[in-house]
Amino acid sequence: MALEFSPETLKSLDEIVRRYPQKEAAMLPVLRLAQEEFGYLSSEAVAYVARLMELRGFTRVSHYRVLGGLMAIHHGHKPSPNLQ
Repeated sequence: MALEFSPETLKSLDEIVRRYPQKEAAMLPVLRLAQEEFGYLSSEAVAYVARLMELRGFTRVSHYRVLGGLMAIHHGHKPSPNLQ
């Protein structure tokens, strides 16, 4: 079954995106919304969010436990940053 936001979450997504001058700037808050909706961020959830926001090149999300958590979005095939 394909992932899909509930109508309430789609409304929240629209509200979040309107707060930012560019859609790309809303990506982290929208991914957090997806995590709340789906329980975790699978590659399928990231791809779904990127399609909804009409963004290309967002391929994966890595989580780092640094100072309460930091989310890094990687574009295309760039290597992950070394945060050690």
